[in-house]
Parts: sequence; C-alpha cells; structure tokens
Amino acid sequence: MFHEKEFWRHHATVFAVAFLILTLSRAIGAFDDLASIRTLALQSTIMIAVALPLQTAGALLGTRYCGGRCTTRTASLIGCILAAIPSTALAMILIWISGLMSLEGGAEATRADFIAWMRSTYPAAVILHASLGSMLWMVLSYPWWDEKIETAAAGIPRIPTPAPEGARDEMRRHADAWSPPEFLRRLSPENSGTLWALSSERHYVRVRTDTGSELLLMRLSDAMDQCRHLDGVQLHRSHWINRPGLDRVVRRSGKLEVVLANGESLPVSRSHQADVLAFVQGDVSHE
Repeated sequence: MFHEKEFWRHHATVFAVAFLILTLSRAIGAFDDLASIRTLALQSTIMIAVALPLQTAGALLGTRYCGGRCTTRTASLIGCILAAIPSTALAMILIWISGLMSLEGGAEATRADFIAWMRSTYPAAVILHASLGSMLWMVLSYPWWDEKIETAAAGIPRIPTPAPEGARDEMRRHADAWSPPEFLRRLSPENSGTLWALSSERHYVRVRTDTGSELLLMRLSDAMDQCRHLDGVQLHRSHWINRPGLDRVVRRSGKLEVVLANGESLPVSRSHQADVLAFVQGDVSHE
C-alpha cells in the first residue's frame, strides 16, 4: 500500500487541506503581520506532520482492538482521539525545539520555561487536538481508508460462520497434539478449534476451523508461515489446507478441487496440482 501513488497523493492532499484550515483559522486577526503568519505556518506544518501519521495509526489500531465492540467508524474515532495524547505532546516539543515559541522581550528560554509552557498549554491543546483534529481526520481521511481496506485497518469486526454439527464431530477425532499457530488466539471462542484451511480475501485471511470460520486482518503468506509445522499444503495462491480439514480431492471438468469436511470446495491451481496430488498420494475421485 505504501508504495502506491494513490496513497501518497491522498495524504498529500489531506496534509494541504488540513494545513490551510489550521493556518488560516489561527491567523485570524493577524493577516497584516507576515512574521506571525510565517510562524503560524511553520507551527501548523509541524503539528500536521506529527498528527496525520499518528492519528492514522491510532484509527487503524482502534479498528483492530475495538472493531468487534462497536462500528468501524466509532472505533476509528476512538483511535484518533487517543492518538491526540502523544501527538500533541510530540508536536509541542518539536515546536519548542525549533524555536517557534518565543518569550516576551526576547528573553532566552530555559527548561523551566518549557515545563511551565507545557503545563499551561498542553491540557487545552490536547482537548482541541482530540476534538477538531479527530474531526478533520474523520472527514478528510476516513472515507479513503474505509474504501481502501473496508474496515480501515488493523482489525475488523469478527464474522463468525458456524460449521455443521456433523462436520464438527467428524473432525474432532483428527485433533493432534501440535502447537497451534499464533493467529488462532485471535479467533472468537466459538470459532477456536482444529485448523482446517486458510483463504485469502482481499486484505484478510478467512480461517476455517472445525467449529466455524472467521476473518482476520493479515496476509496469507504470514498465516502459512505460522503453519510450517503442520501437515498441510498450499492449493492455490489464495488457499491452504490442513490435513484435518481434508475430506477428499475431486476432479470436475478437468479441474482439481479439494472438498473440506464440511462440504466446502476450494480450487487447486495448475502450479500446485503436483503438490496436492502428492499430498493425497494420488487419491482423486472424478465427478
């Protein structure tokens, strides 16, 4: 995503719009003082350069850790508000270090002056940032992220899909004493069970177990990497199966498919046919 031109074009536009709004709103009454406007512009640049990436990260983390408890929009807003706490402090520190805050009479600033300034200014600044800054992010950035990755990020509301009771009973006897992949800990309790298969769905991986299925925000390659110790095989660039989830391999209209224990079918690509046939020792039925 970060190498895409659209990503940088969007955030450059957001930066420019936020810069104009912030600078012009703070410059009201001082348009005849060019030195003050220059200082305000530099301060705005620092504040937005700090706030935009931190609030974006906060929104994405919010969707990951709060996505199952509230709507994606609300989770993103919560993340933005919480991100205002460190981003305000960091922006103020950078503004002070850059010399964009001056004392009356041109006196040399000391550490005590900085501490006093932070104590007097930070509470109001963080409230303003958490409210107006978050509102700006939600208006300018949220629609792009929502369209780009559906739920904005680092987690999604979990989508449980119960498996048939018969399939659950059938697969319980296949349980092995292996250490489960780390990502299984992220599943809802009702979907935690013996791993059957993994499927890539855009930016997410559908994890199928003997008790159901659920979407997790991660790459298929990372999920398969955590399954190296399991008895499984990749079927397709978008699918991987664990042996406990395998019911049979069939050939339909000349194409191989793997049928899971719950009756679902997953395609086998030509580039992975040899691996799959070796995995099932050539046991293929024709339908």
